[in-house]
Amino acid sequence: MVLQELIWNQTGEYGSSAMFFRGEGAWVNEEMQMVISQGSHVSFDTYFNMLSVCKWQAYTIVQRVSASVVLCGKGCISLIGLDKGDAAREHLLCEVEYDCSVFKEVEVFRNKVLAELHDFCYLRIEAEKETIVRSGGYHMEEECHIEAGLFDIREDDGRKGHGRDGISIACCICTYQRIEYVRRNVEILLREIVDNSSSPMAGKMDIYVVDNGGTLSKDMFQGHPRVHIFANKNYGGSGGFTRGMIEALFREKKDAFTHLLLMDDDILIYPKVLERTYILLRLLKESCRDHILGGAMLLLENRDIQAESCGYYDILTGCNRHSVREMMNLGRRENLIANECEEGANFSGWWYSCIPAVLIGESNLPLPLFLHRDDQEFGVRSGKEVLQMGGICIWHPSPAGKHSEYIFYYDMRNMLIASQNHYPERLSGRMLRRLLLTKVIQCCLGYRYGSAMMCLRGCEDFCKGISAFKKMNPEELHSRLRKETGYEWFAVSSEMYAHCLKKAKDEEHLGMGTKLRRYCFPSSEVCYAESDCNYPSYLGYRQVVYLNENKDKGYRLTRSFRETFRVMGKLLRVWALVIRKYHRACAEWEKGMDELKSLKFWEEYLASPPEKK
Repeated sequence: MVLQELIWNQTGEYGSSAMFFRGEGAWVNEEMQMVISQGSHVSFDTYFNMLSVCKWQAYTIVQRVSASVVLCGKGCISLIGLDKGDAAREHLLCEVEYDCSVFKEVEVFRNKVLAELHDFCYLRIEAEKETIVRSGGYHMEEECHIEAGLFDIREDDGRKGHGRDGISIACCICTYQRIEYVRRNVEILLREIVDNSSSPMAGKMDIYVVDNGGTLSKDMFQGHPRVHIFANKNYGGSGGFTRGMIEALFREKKDAFTHLLLMDDDILIYPKVLERTYILLRLLKESCRDHILGGAMLLLENRDIQAESCGYYDILTGCNRHSVREMMNLGRRENLIANECEEGANFSGWWYSCIPAVLIGESNLPLPLFLHRDDQEFGVRSGKEVLQMGGICIWHPSPAGKHSEYIFYYDMRNMLIASQNHYPERLSGRMLRRLLLTKVIQCCLGYRYGSAMMCLRGCEDFCKGISAFKKMNPEELHSRLRKETGYEWFAVSSEMYAHCLKKAKDEEHLGMGTKLRRYCFPSSEVCYAESDCNYPSYLGYRQVVYLNENKDKGYRLTRSFRETFRVMGKLLRVWALVIRKYHRACAEWEKGMDELKSLKFWEEYLASPPEKK
């Protein structure tokens, strides 16, 4: 049984060669074989090929592992171990010489105890003569299967998902008017996994496409029996993914699927990632089998960069804890070690999140938050640390600068709703007023006055109570918010920002006195800021052009005392509302919260038809 095969990519579609192998004298030929020139070497201490021994020990039943490589040529294969505390120090664990004129499977080691392989290990091949590598990887021997409790369940006990080899996945893709993205991704999944008899996942996955935009035809995939398309109201990501959960887990035969894999529609999928996900699910320890398995988000614009991975969400502040994993270059070995260190993640973004079906019940569905914080709240609700492992990821367009001002409405409103679901007594009216003041000051100092107004409006709507929330049409609300907010983008050339370009973390630790002084007495010079730049970096300029990821477009932010006074007036009115109605609203939300998570509510909320394609 393969645990982790060596993989490489010829086209660069899934990142540079440094994501797969290292070695100047190595390349991939047209037959997708690794060629190592005479006197050169290749090492697999990379994101997709290094074995994270510490994670396999912590998560799985695997106790022993073997490794082999199919190649021809002459040289030596080494196994190198690494430790978390000292990534630069290498430990030679074993080496074996090879000399073969035709392709031959060379056993590097067999049935080694995982604990003997240090925290990480990888293979290195040194070619005395030109060597061609066809395949290789780590696996379990047959005699280890029974020892680990891994075997096929042949008996039909009425549960399709019973037993370790009974893993079955419902892949749910929520989409809104992105026909070509959906077509591309579903066709990849069908070709490489569902209809591919050589894939370990063949026959183990169905695809559920929830169409919030009403643009997909029912016969888009020629009636493929494992592709199910559902038209849905545009009630955001939470509405789309919850519809997928309902169709996969409650419309089908009971226990039809053991896991639900949620994915965005505009991502780049690497089929090998799904196969690794499946293999890991089969081998999880009993104590880990009800944990969410999350995937990292890598940038589509720069495919070696990890934008973010699974994180920790603080419901009482509405903020994510800072992580060393953010904007990490995964082509560097030292970063791979840091990336595997546990940070106590409590949620996984729904761009790629594999949720055990046991966590999704008729009374435990996501909250109807439209967008933002729905995946975070659900992850926190599971009460378990999220599993994550290097090599399990997707590529996504850069989130930096992507959201309009309306996102601050959802941030505040949804944070307050989530806090009532988890800590109804801990967020007092005084704490909320202080939190509003902090967020409003931050928005004003960043010249984002519309964002401040959206934040305050979100608090207003929460204070109206759950009865008003249930009467609200989320699609109409979102349409109004979009019309009231937004930035006017315009073309930008490099000559324009050559003299004044602020980086992402310039001067981010300024004191409040310095911030206020710069805000009140700004320079008349125009400043340009990178797409993920924090406001202290560009504070002190009357006008700021905020750039996109490619630095070819931007929108203008202007300091305005008039807008500041308008926001502060709104803040005082919302403070008064919090004093009058917040306590009563919290009691109403707490009383009706269970209803919002129920199957009955969601069926009425979505008014979903009982039939399916």
